[in-house]
Amino acid sequence: MPRIEMETSLPVSPAVLASDLLTMGGVNDELSPILKMTAPQPWASKPISEWPVNSEIFSSRILLCGVMPIDLHRFKFESVHGMGFKESSKSLFNRHWSHERTIRESGSGATVKDVLHYTSQLGFLGYLFMPLYQAIFSHRHKRLKRKYVQGGE
Repeated sequence: MPRIEMETSLPVSPAVLASDLLTMGGVNDELSPILKMTAPQPWASKPISEWPVNSEIFSSRILLCGVMPIDLHRFKFESVHGMGFKESSKSLFNRHWSHERTIRESGSGATVKDVLHYTSQLGFLGYLFMPLYQAIFSHRHKRLKRKYVQGGE
């Protein structure tokens, strides 16, 4: 199962980051302008820390450039808390999508860490998606640096 891990330190309190990032709005801000994920009400406005665990919640269309559907992601969480989550979802391309995000105190700021594992519906060919997923998560972390670090990348 391919694994991607990224970590970014930011000069912002963990509480501010959790409030900003652990929502669908925060997710879409990080993905923008490349991708957008849809969410029905009430999930679009509810903090992820309030989402239920151990059941499929809803299906989200993954939209390229915010308009063209390219995948359908079925959200399911193993755990949610005020400083992160562990997601265990499925999509049209992935039999299993495990994304764990944690926000923790670090010095005078906080560190955001993402760990991703996936099992493709396409078997071994799923490894071809790894550079794409790495680029998406790299983009997300660069967006965080731009937003929270003066003169960031």
